[in-house]
Amino acid sequence: MQELQILSFDERCNNKLVHFQIKEKDMDDSIVYDIFSDKNYIMTLSKEGKIIFNNDNKDFDVSCTNKIIQRFKKVLQI
Repeated sequence: MQELQILSFDERCNNKLVHFQIKEKDMDDSIVYDIFSDKNYIMTLSKEGKIIFNNDNKDFDVSCTNKIIQRFKKVLQI
């Protein structure tokens, strides 16, 4: 596994501005993206923006998941 790049963006989620980080990783057979909210791991997405793994993080409002995935696609130009 090799970490390739880290991207950051802020997104409003339920009237709260949240800072997100995307960590791009090369897993030898595929590229995946770990998403963090305020340094807490939230989920791992495929290059197509599909959820591979979702952490049950109590600090993250799951109703914002679709919004975050859409922003993820926009940031990575998918």
